[in-house]
Amino acid sequence: MGGWNAIRITIKALKIALNTGEFDRFIILQGQDYPLYSNDFINDFFDDFKDIEFCRAINISQMQDKKQRMKIQGFWYMDNTDNLFGKVVRGIFGRINNLHIPYRKSYINIQRKKFEIWWGWAHVALTRKCVEYIVDFYDTHKDFNRYFSHRFPPDEMYFHTIIYNSKFKEYIIPTIINPEDKITSLCNVTYFEYPVEVVNFVKKKDYKKLMDSGFLFARKINSNSVELIEEIDRKASLYKYDRKYLETGALKGI
Repeated sequence: MGGWNAIRITIKALKIALNTGEFDRFIILQGQDYPLYSNDFINDFFDDFKDIEFCRAINISQMQDKKQRMKIQGFWYMDNTDNLFGKVVRGIFGRINNLHIPYRKSYINIQRKKFEIWWGWAHVALTRKCVEYIVDFYDTHKDFNRYFSHRFPPDEMYFHTIIYNSKFKEYIIPTIINPEDKITSLCNVTYFEYPVEVVNFVKKKDYKKLMDSGFLFARKINSNSVELIEEIDRKASLYKYDRKYLETGALKGI
């Protein structure tokens, strides 16, 4: 959890998708994400914004918050912790990092180029050209990969940093931070709430909140959310694509 393996498996999945068909949009979802609209609605949305990269992020290299900067200025050992050595290493560095005293650089130099690090949520929606660029970057920048293999969590920084240090940054949906709701400010097309831990949406009454959020997907919706899922499925086909449904969420800032 929170380790480099998340990047490895995502890259593998992206490569399979690239080689499977001529898809023009790649959406990264997690296990308890659920669509709020029909496939036709979602397809029409991305047709309307075919060149936009939904990858909101902030520059963590320039943040003043030491706790946040420890994500990149500490050493994190999050993979291979199923043995005693891994558990010990993770525990030692975890305690050191909890002191919030940075001891590594907040950026990386690769091939004479300085990469500042960008941080956002893992649920992004990218164009085919952008994904092809990321996959090629992964295959050709081993030093960059090693840098992120011990940052935490890499799936909230790796893709964002590549994109924000490339030509694709010109097509990123703007990031407008709301001081009172920083979590949602960084959401792309997937809505979630994270006051202390990620909220589970399980009740039918949650439907209105999710639809008012202005996003295409929501999390966490799980096997206990039967009535909510039935309500979403029953009404999904009633919506025909219209920007107005998403103006407060996925489209905010465009």
